[in-house]
Amino acid sequence: MIAQLIKSASSSARLDVPDLLVPRMLFFLVVTGLLLGLFGWALSIEMTWHHFIYTSLFALWVVLVFSIALHFLRPFFARTPIFYSVICVFLVGIAATAGVHILMNMVFSNEPSPEYLLPRRLAIVILCIGAYLRYTVLRQRLIRQEESELHSKIQALQSRIRPHFLFNSMNIIASLIPSDPETAEQVVEDLSELFRASLQEEGSFVRLEDELDLCQRYVRIEGLRLGERLVMNWAISEAKELAKIPLLLIQPLLENAIYHGVQPIPEGGTIDFTLEYIGEEMLVTISNPVPQFDSIYGSDDHMARNDSKSVGKSNNLAIANIRTRLEVLYGPKAQLTTSLQGNTFLTKLRCPKVPLAQ
Repeated sequence: MIAQLIKSASSSARLDVPDLLVPRMLFFLVVTGLLLGLFGWALSIEMTWHHFIYTSLFALWVVLVFSIALHFLRPFFARTPIFYSVICVFLVGIAATAGVHILMNMVFSNEPSPEYLLPRRLAIVILCIGAYLRYTVLRQRLIRQEESELHSKIQALQSRIRPHFLFNSMNIIASLIPSDPETAEQVVEDLSELFRASLQEEGSFVRLEDELDLCQRYVRIEGLRLGERLVMNWAISEAKELAKIPLLLIQPLLENAIYHGVQPIPEGGTIDFTLEYIGEEMLVTISNPVPQFDSIYGSDDHMARNDSKSVGKSNNLAIANIRTRLEVLYGPKAQLTTSLQGNTFLTKLRCPKVPLAQ
């Protein structure tokens, strides 16, 4: 059994034992102890309520001692090869069973246990620990597989740069080199920073000011392409403390506002970017115009235009991707909502203001 456990956990060098002293797990352990007591009572010759209570107390104490021992051994398991961790878990279970058995014999000395009872109890405990370790290892493999898939998904979302943006940027650089080489050099620097950010490790957190710098670099490049058609208003509140957010979380929202909002409008439009702090949360609001001939956005608002569904698939996909990143990194603590108010599309991003370690 031990060899099978080691083989099944070969993808991990350490044994990740869950904390058994949390309320949910304690309730499960109490129920397990009672079931073990019922099982032991069913195997006994004298099936009386007295024996049931005695057996249940024994099972509950073994489970409790075993759980407390594993709780304090978790740091040891985190730095020990899994083979020795599995052996240690079995030894803890055997020691807890033998110790509680001896202690209860001392307390209930008027009713000594039969000699065969301890080996039977040890056999049952070993089987239960084997099943528990099997479940723990399979759970650990499943969690790591899900984490790997999520990291791959985040990497794909983070590294996405629209091909048309790259081609447009290269055309801007080529057109500026003869007439304005300094501006062309600035575009090259801005473009290289955007690509460098997209190649960083998935799920990376950066300073908020660094993310805003990427946003401004992106808007600066698009401003050279769209000219006076793009008007950008920035309203950024100063934070009392430094903060960090996931890399390339805000920039894709601005990209959508420009690509789906301002660019299709012949006369262009204005994008309003607002960043403010509400308690321990950060709120980013982006508003941009919507083309009059058709709405290319989907919306959370049921009163939004119905004709946006067929045209706004790419934007809806981008919004869905960002929501996926927020769900992976923050869970329910972050929220991204969109709404269409007349000819203005509003995007609101709310997420925790994570303090940046000094």
